[in-house]
Amino acid sequence: MQFKIKMGRVQMPWWINPSLFLLAFIVPMFLIISAALLDFRGSPTIAYQYSAPIYAELSDIAMILIAILALAAGTALTGGLGRTIVAHPPQRIAVSEAGLYALFVLTLFAYVLWFGSALINNPALIIGALRGSPGASYAVRGSIDTIPGLTTLTQFGVSYILVIAALIGMGARVRTRFVAFAGVIIVLAVFRAAVWSERIAVIELIFPLFAVAATRLSLPAYTKPAITLGPYLGGVLMPFVFIAFEINRSWASTYSRIYDSIVQFTIDRVSIYYTSSLNNGIGYLKYSQSPTFTGEYTFNWIYNMPFIGELMTRLTGADAQIQYTFFLKRSADAEFNNYTGIALIPHDWGWTISIVFFFAYGLIVGLSYKSFRYNSGILGVIFPLFLYALYEILRIGYVNESRFFAAFVGVWVYWTVSSFNGMRPAPAIPPRRFQASR
Repeated sequence: MQFKIKMGRVQMPWWINPSLFLLAFIVPMFLIISAALLDFRGSPTIAYQYSAPIYAELSDIAMILIAILALAAGTALTGGLGRTIVAHPPQRIAVSEAGLYALFVLTLFAYVLWFGSALINNPALIIGALRGSPGASYAVRGSIDTIPGLTTLTQFGVSYILVIAALIGMGARVRTRFVAFAGVIIVLAVFRAAVWSERIAVIELIFPLFAVAATRLSLPAYTKPAITLGPYLGGVLMPFVFIAFEINRSWASTYSRIYDSIVQFTIDRVSIYYTSSLNNGIGYLKYSQSPTFTGEYTFNWIYNMPFIGELMTRLTGADAQIQYTFFLKRSADAEFNNYTGIALIPHDWGWTISIVFFFAYGLIVGLSYKSFRYNSGILGVIFPLFLYALYEILRIGYVNESRFFAAFVGVWVYWTVSSFNGMRPAPAIPPRRFQASR
């Protein structure tokens, strides 16, 4: 299947540059969330169903802001502030179909392993969750177990989307069946989000597709406002995404009897996700003894790996996850269990080393962005997921989790299966040789 791509030297949306994205979107959002959280001080109840001490102080806000700025500085140093990409003629990119088949089959295998038994043995429960029967979604979680290391392979669906988006963005000739496979993966993610209450499974697929389409494809002129306002548009759409998957879960079973309006419920929950994440992270830093130097939050994906995670836990004596759960139950709210992707890195290393860590992390993201601009290497393919990690950094530490690591491994699998002869950058061609398409 052929898509119409931009060619020549093309100006990207501002938010694709991670430095600009951090400074123009994440920093203002962080300051708004912080101001809201500080304003809650002295108020015993923030919303109908959330009450917790407010741990944040100005000094805590200042340290987290410094960490964000260090991250932005790292991205600027290696990625620069440029917004120009060079798009190449479509006929110069090879596609490893074996690599695409491998990712798709492994993704299907993981979904069948995860949900297949329940669909066969108890289809009424799954149908109930899809239809929004009260309590059905919770019952699904109680009756189905994940298999660490195997059901995690569903994240190869994210890898598939990253690879297919990169191929299309480079102008590769991709057969229609592989685009259809991408559609199947998105449908499975929607199913997972509805049944397992995991909205992020859909968002982490759509975000890379939107990022690549905004930078690589020749889209109609009327889409330009949406592309320019990308992150802000995401913020506007977020409540709708939330309620679309929550209406058959907590709203149907509980909160429809508490709230007079589903609108008020949505606003409360979405805003609390961010304020509570910041509050939890700061509160746990003050509650616990740190730094531990275990790396349990920084490299959370290692501690969640089968066998290796257990070994690491025994070797380092890491118990931060257990202690964090205790903290939520005793001193916060166990229902709102997220922590910002910044505040708990100092739990591992202390603030000084953490600032250096965020700067180093920024260097990697900047290199990934540079690779993305020039269609070069595995870092260029994974960049849209790095950008998504930055988008979520005020709520979760996405890049520290197993789902990010598994997606990265999946992209590496593509390279391995194709024996490094599949997706590759097009030869450098002086832009003057072909006309730019805006």
